[in-house]
Parts: sequence; structure tokens; C-alpha cells
Amino acid sequence: MAIRILLRMLFREVISGFSFCAVLVLLSVSALAQDDVIVSSESAPIHHSLKVILDPQSQSIAVEDTVTLPDSMLGSSLNFSLNSNLRISNNARRLQALAADPASDLPGINNTGGLAAATTTYSIAPPRRNSNQLLLIYDGTIFDPAEQTSAEYAQSFAESSGIIAEQGVYLHRGSAWIPEFDGDLITFDLRVEFIDSAASWTAVSQGDRLDDKGWQSDQPMEEVYLVAADFTEYSQQVDDVEVLAYLRNPDQNLATKYMDATGRYLALYEPLLGEYPYSKFALIENFWETGYGMPSFTLLGEQVIRFPFILESSYPHEILHNWWGNGVYPDYATGNWSEGLTAYLADHLFQEMDGLGHEYRKEMLARYKNYVADAVDFPLAQFTSRNSAASQAVGYGKTLMLWHMLRVRLGDKLFLMGLRQFYEDFKFRRATFQDIALHFSTLSGEDLTPFFSQWVDRTGAPELSISVEEVIGNRARIMFAQIQAEEPYTLRVPVALYYEGSDTPEIYDIDISQRLEGVMADNYDQLQAVLVDPFFDVFRTLDREETPPTIG
Repeated sequence: MAIRILLRMLFREVISGFSFCAVLVLLSVSALAQDDVIVSSESAPIHHSLKVILDPQSQSIAVEDTVTLPDSMLGSSLNFSLNSNLRISNNARRLQALAADPASDLPGINNTGGLAAATTTYSIAPPRRNSNQLLLIYDGTIFDPAEQTSAEYAQSFAESSGIIAEQGVYLHRGSAWIPEFDGDLITFDLRVEFIDSAASWTAVSQGDRLDDKGWQSDQPMEEVYLVAADFTEYSQQVDDVEVLAYLRNPDQNLATKYMDATGRYLALYEPLLGEYPYSKFALIENFWETGYGMPSFTLLGEQVIRFPFILESSYPHEILHNWWGNGVYPDYATGNWSEGLTAYLADHLFQEMDGLGHEYRKEMLARYKNYVADAVDFPLAQFTSRNSAASQAVGYGKTLMLWHMLRVRLGDKLFLMGLRQFYEDFKFRRATFQDIALHFSTLSGEDLTPFFSQWVDRTGAPELSISVEEVIGNRARIMFAQIQAEEPYTLRVPVALYYEGSDTPEIYDIDISQRLEGVMADNYDQLQAVLVDPFFDVFRTLDREETPPTIG
């Protein structure tokens, strides 16, 4: 029996390039409130009150850290880790060194196989009765010259576990310069002094500016950054956000270009996703080539920031990370979803606005085919950060396609409504792929957990073939086959039917879940071509005829 094709028309990219943004801007906050998710309260995070003295010439740091512990951590001895080069000098309560851990890799959005310094684990008695504060005073040197960690990966920047030098200061979680008690989120306030030879230096961190020497965040953070050098500071106000540029050499024109671009991107993303989560955003020029996005600032190398294309490519990507990755935090143990979402709403979106979104997605699929062999493939649930072309093709490209397939499945309005509510519900919290699946399932009224499980937990990709033959009554039987070695996927595949005398194809969505399935179409004698997934909307292995020969 003929199977009537009664399927909705696929969203076409021949519509106005700005329609995606227009849909986003028109979303109302009241519409988002209809499906509010009740978020359970969480215990207060550890707070670090830090007084820091930096001596770049001697590569040294001295810290006084008043640690305020939540009630849940009181009553028994505590363990924490600290950089092995730092010596605790105050008479802390029954402090005892337990073990030493060597340098290692560090997951995170700013790490391409990132580095973490060697640490020492300590045990310390809990605070005295009627107190929840510990005082730790320590000092030492931190100097790990930046080195490229992945020679075969063309986009790999040099990495450092932390450096204090005459060229500048870069400290992050991998530097282990702050005692880490439980690896969970923290709050902080930070004041920095410099010795006389660096008296003109400026220190920058995430969060809110206290004064010319201090920063703080009352919002939970994954880590505390400390960047410093002899900067020239530029500033302008964009609504409630202070927009800053810190350059190593004065350049008003360059600073203005970046600050103006910051204002444009905030004006784009706030109506789409929700209020920018910080009181400032800063461009900071680094003393080696980096492309990092931190909460409320980005750290770019001195050559990188002068490439003209950065303003329209990498820069909006790093600003957008303040929503995804530095606003809502990935749970790295279950997979980093934020890089793919950020790439989808930055790099891909700008291509889509120019009518080239399908070409961008095709390139993502080509990278997967070119770089990801069976031996180096892995599920999205294991992606933390990129350290090779293969890990980028999976962690960025496949995740990007997951978000795109979700958007096509739900439609623009529901998809973007869901993103806004997801950001609101999980801001300054960790979120997993499972959280995302449950969130969109609740919003859509459809159980999306099998959809997410298929793309997050499996390796590989579906590979499709098609055959068309005439049957009785001038009808066409279109047969779809999944020819990959693995089990069949459950797919919704757009199919374009090109008929004689028509300039545009008829496009339908076909649901397939078996190794071999078919549908019927009318007017076989006028059917000139059948294209499967013509706009590259499905994550799959490209056919040989879809890609030219490449060297990867």
C-alpha cells in the first residue's frame, strides 16, 4: 500500500538571513514563565577573601586567604590541595601534608589539553568553636613557561599551568594558587598589591570591580583568575555593563574597535538569551598567543587581537561564553555541552545570517569524516576540551549538530524559549546533558531523553544511502538504508524531491529507525532528483559525492 507523505515542511534557509534573530528578539519574558522549573536550594559555597602581593621580577606571590566555610563542612578535619611550590607559613590548626600529586591535565573551556601544576594535599583541623573561618598564609614562586601541548593540532595554543614573570601574570585554577577544598564552586573577593618595580601594573579578575586594586564575585565561580601586567586601560559604559580594554601598548583605535564590538554583541545576545550575567566585560591583551574566554573577560594574544577577522569570529564566541560555559557551567564529568552550543549561536549563527548555515554544517560533517577514525572516536559524554583535530570535530562539531537537530525538531520559537529558561534556571550552576534533556522534555511535552542518549552516549554516525524505483501507477518507491556497521539510529531526515517544471524542491521530513525503510511519492515520470538531507541538518557521515578530495 502506498504510504502518504503527510509531514511538515522543513525549515528552509532561503528565508531572510536575519529571521533567526528576529524570532529570538520577539520572544517575551512572560512566555518563558509559563513552564518555570523549581530549582532546589543549594548550600552556600566556600568563600575566599584574598590579599595578594605579587613580585613579577622574582616570579613570586604571597597570599593571605581567609576561608569562610559553609556549615556543612564544619565539625571534622578538612583536606585541601595547594601548589607544591607554595609554602604555608602561619601556624594553621594541626596542618599536616598528606600526599603530593604530579602535574596533570585540566578539563575546561580554556584548555586544549590544559595543564595543572603539581600539588600537595593537606589535612587541617576544623575552625575553632563558634567560627567558620580558616586563615592560610602562604608564599612561593609560580613560573611555568607556556608551551604548545599538541604539536599536531594546528589550532592548539601554548599552555601554562601558571606564570608570574616580568612580561605579565596569568594564574587560574590549574595554577593551584588558591586552596581547593572540595572542587566545587566558590565565591571570592581579591585585593592585589605589587612591589615597587611593578607599581604601575594593573590586576584584573572576573566579577565586579571593588576599586583599582580589587575584584569580587558573590556569584559562584569555578575558579579565580588573576591576570596582571603594565596595562593601559580603556573604558566605556554600555547600559549597565562597563566595557573595558586592557592593552599592553596604548592603542585607542584598537581599544575602541573592541569596545564598540562588545556593545554590539551584548545588544544581540541579551534579547535572545537573557541578561548578561556580569557588570563588566573586558578585552585583555596577553603576552603570548591565547584565545581564552573567562567569566566577564577574554584573554587574547597580541597578534590574535590584531587580526581583522577576530572581531567577527572568535570575539563574539568568547563573549557568548559568558552565557554558556562561564554563566551556566558544564559538568565536565558527564560531557562539555557548552562549546558546541557557543559555536552554534556564534560562529554558525553569523554564517546562517549570511545564508551560509548549511555550508558551515557541511564543513562540520566533513571535519568529522576527515579526522575522526574509529580508533579516536568517543562519545560526547566524554568530551571535556579539545586537544586535537579529532576531539574538536567531536566536541565542537558533533555537539553543534546536536543543538541544531534539537532546534529543527522543536522549531525556532520553542527552542529559543527553552534556551532562555535553561539559562535562567541554571545560571551559576553546573548542568549536564541529562539536565538539558529533562528541561527540553518538560518544555516540549515530548520525552527527549532517547534523542539525547543516542547522540551523547554513542560513538559513530549514521551513514545513509537511497534508491528510487518506479512502481505501478506512476509512483516512486524511495528506499532509505542505514549502512553503518553499528545499530540503526532513530532519525528525522529531510528529503528534497525535485520535479520537472518547478524551480524549488518539495521538502519533507521522513522518520526512519530501521536498517531499511521506504516511502512512496507520486509522479515518478516527472521526478528528476531526490536529495537526502540537502541542507545538512542531520549529523551523519557524508557521502563521497558530497565532498571533494581533501588532505586532513
